[in-house]
Amino acid sequence: MSDRGRRKGNRHRRRPGRLVPGASARQESNEPYRRAAEGELAACWINQDWRERGRAGVIVVRRAPDATLAMASFMIDLGELGLNDAWSQLNVSQETIDQAVADANELFDGMMIECPLEEARQVVGGGIRFAVQSGFGLIDRSHRCTPFLGPQLDWEHADLSGFGNVHTSDVAGAASAQAGGDDVEAEIEQFSQLSESAADAARQWCEAQGLDPQPRLVEAMAFSFAALLLSIGPDQELPSPDVFRQRLKELMDEAPVENRADLAAACAQAEQFVQSFPSPIEFLKSFAPQLPPE
Repeated sequence: MSDRGRRKGNRHRRRPGRLVPGASARQESNEPYRRAAEGELAACWINQDWRERGRAGVIVVRRAPDATLAMASFMIDLGELGLNDAWSQLNVSQETIDQAVADANELFDGMMIECPLEEARQVVGGGIRFAVQSGFGLIDRSHRCTPFLGPQLDWEHADLSGFGNVHTSDVAGAASAQAGGDDVEAEIEQFSQLSESAADAARQWCEAQGLDPQPRLVEAMAFSFAALLLSIGPDQELPSPDVFRQRLKELMDEAPVENRADLAAACAQAEQFVQSFPSPIEFLKSFAPQLPPE
């Protein structure tokens, strides 16, 4: 079941840039949360279907030596934003915790279950890494919440399995079907890697041009790679803009795409980035030197 349509309201509240707040006053205000996070783990929940759904909700509760409770909650978007919300609360009652779990159960269709802390660390760590790599950075409250997950997260090396490939797999599958490819699984992996690398470069280019990078650049790059590869003729003649756009439209029609207006905006920005290269061939070879074959 997919509920990506609920994300739209969160997309525009975050912008690339500041990653770590450094003011001493802010660090001092975080001290009570750090102490609370050192308490005994009382409970940890996650929605059981986070891999299939593409969204995860995590709730962690800690118990201090004086028996007071504190809670941290995380929302992770595996497809586009990574960690996109986090909050924590000190001195909470059991009723408040029960209500938070009930609210999460309502949001995730009754799928909240208790889970090992390591699973929560994996999902949140991946969400932080994906958010940073996608150009969003960390949300303001994350530094108060992540200590509830235990020892400092090595998010820079977190596992990104399941992140960012919700749509690129569809793109690779559609491109493979049109091209008559047989090894779809390998093509999906290749498209995911190419798209992430190209999207990183596109974000840097956007910032250099004074543009706000579109949130769905990874997907847009996947479509762009597929459309270019399918548009190049047998003698490697370059596709005309009209041929490229027609092939892009065919791929988007083939793939199960949601929120097409947002994706179209990202594709338009991706096309601007592609046009900054001397030719589409040069663009392809910048990220995949073996494609197309000599």
